[in-house]
Amino acid sequence: MAKRKRRSEEEIKQEKRRIELFWLVRERPRTEVPSAYAGESIHVHKRVLDGSRNSLAKSLMWFPRRLSAAPAAGWLSNTQQGTVGEGCLSLKTSGPCLCYEEGVALLMKICYREINFRPDSLALIRRVNDIIEEYQRKGYSLTLRQVYYQLVARDVIPNNERSYKNLGNLISDGRMSGLIDWNAIEDRTRNLRQNSHWDTPRQIIRSAAFQFAYDKWEDQDYYVEVWVEKDALVGVVGQICNRLDVPYFSCRGYVSQSEMWVAAERLRGVGDKTPVIIHLGDHDPSGKDMSRDIVDRLNVFEVFPEFTRIALNMNQIEEYNPPPNPTKLSDSRATGYINEFGYECWELDALKPEIIESLIRETVLEYCDMDRFEKAKQREAEAKRTLQNVSENWDAVEREYGELNG
Repeated sequence: MAKRKRRSEEEIKQEKRRIELFWLVRERPRTEVPSAYAGESIHVHKRVLDGSRNSLAKSLMWFPRRLSAAPAAGWLSNTQQGTVGEGCLSLKTSGPCLCYEEGVALLMKICYREINFRPDSLALIRRVNDIIEEYQRKGYSLTLRQVYYQLVARDVIPNNERSYKNLGNLISDGRMSGLIDWNAIEDRTRNLRQNSHWDTPRQIIRSAAFQFAYDKWEDQDYYVEVWVEKDALVGVVGQICNRLDVPYFSCRGYVSQSEMWVAAERLRGVGDKTPVIIHLGDHDPSGKDMSRDIVDRLNVFEVFPEFTRIALNMNQIEEYNPPPNPTKLSDSRATGYINEFGYECWELDALKPEIIESLIRETVLEYCDMDRFEKAKQREAEAKRTLQNVSENWDAVEREYGELNG
């Protein structure tokens, strides 16, 4: 293997300046960009400048590796004079770019290895990127399985295990060669866990202002939880559940005995509210049976929630026509399933994320008094403003506190 070409001191210096510029505009929004940085290659969306949380910003520390350029056409931009304002910073350059598109995560296309793809492979990579960009604009990150089903549904690739494996290999190579964004496809089952840290008290107050939330279901008549069979769909389910302020749970197949008991105790503790479980799972022998299993085992613990399975059901299969898979005859529940539904089964992943989101929203809102919900949101907004004011005036708070304790 050929050795990587060493970077010159000038190249290293330029890369360091780009990192410095990013943090400068991120920490000092709506300020003049020093003329010393004119011409540097960086694009930062207003979302970042306004202090929106995005842990991906730490990926900038990978900057010394070679980045592929991203187009800036069509972006909001008012930076002809090099200022930061309502749009995004967009200093013109002939070099590569780090980019925040509107509502989209940090683009990180990095070339680690040159690969000569066949024309048909390049065409498929373009289709993959089209799907990624389509769903990023809607605020979703996809798993490999979801990308696969989108390609199958569009008749781009066949629906079989070999096709899925080949797509996984191609996406891996596409990432290594800098053609597919590293942040675009998630593995939601493997994540680093660590403590949070802050550089100053001001930062934790700002973070608290962002995270602060009242329980908007505190005075509702129902207590609602959303349960989903697969961990891979937590990202999709979590977005709408967070907006509706309802808890959600990844069953990861059949729920373990310990977690089912914990759930029973949690549902038992909701007081006078009526507990509700909204369930989503595959339409296959085990996926259908998991709905029965949840109800039966909670009943054993003397908990009797309202239970509704909103997906995947046969009416949705008929309406949305997701790609079928052969029923696994090795499943002990296959005989009963085949007698009722035949030899085809369907995965929840095959539904478009926006359809899953819509199904959850419509069902949850059936149990929600929106007048109460909106009043709680107003109180929450007022509390957030108070915390934001404390954060913005932290220097004065610190001085006053120091004087009182001086």
